[in-house]
Amino acid sequence: MSVLRVFTNNFIARTMSDTNLLRRSACLTSLGLLLLSACKVKSTQVSLDVVLFSYLNRPIFDVYVNETDIGVAGPWPFSGRGAMSRVVVPFGIQKINWRLGGPKGMAGNGNIVTAKNRPELTGVPPGAEFLGVHIYDDGTVELIASPHFPVLSARGRAFDQQWKRLRVDSA
Repeated sequence: MSVLRVFTNNFIARTMSDTNLLRRSACLTSLGLLLLSACKVKSTQVSLDVVLFSYLNRPIFDVYVNETDIGVAGPWPFSGRGAMSRVVVPFGIQKINWRLGGPKGMAGNGNIVTAKNRPELTGVPPGAEFLGVHIYDDGTVELIASPHFPVLSARGRAFDQQWKRLRVDSA
């Protein structure tokens, strides 16, 4: 009888212990899920309408942000007027390249150019819907996110003023 009593007491103690362990596990799991749901998960990418600005004196085509084709651009000032809808762009450094176009026989036609700098998308302002991709004549690229359709960058405005002066001077 005493063996049965010891066995029963051990069984009850183990069962109670397992039940408490299960309750604790369930409680900790619930608490963990609650905390996770309260945390705001930071996205690693964003989906934006991309507008291409080329400040080159020649057309460019096969313009890629990473592996996504974002279109073509005519020579300045025929650029920055169209958008490629909902391009998924990861945060961080971007690989941007394009192919040079131009009249038959123009030097470099067909050459692929990769941005000389390391354009980086570090964040976007609240409500951003657009990403301006600004390609400059020195082979560098600037990325500017905005909530409205992009306009010329500060550097682009300076380029445009110089272009207008040259156009007036040559007329």
